[in-house]
Amino acid sequence: MENKYILHTKRAIVDLQSVEFLTWRQNDDNGEWWVKLHLPSGKEIRLQMKTYNEMQEIIELWEEARGE
Repeated sequence: MENKYILHTKRAIVDLQSVEFLTWRQNDDNGEWWVKLHLPSGKEIRLQMKTYNEMQEIIELWEEARGE
């Protein structure tokens, strides 16, 4: 798989294979989606997505990177 990394705000690159699990929710104020990538260290990477489809794409990329 080629896309197993995510560039996060030009400050960090996240290896999707190292992400243990994801959580997400919709922001009630503006309809955006917030996604957290949970790492083995206990830290998390937070992403903001404008649409449900963008959020779903992150989930699919993570599943592919993990071989699921």
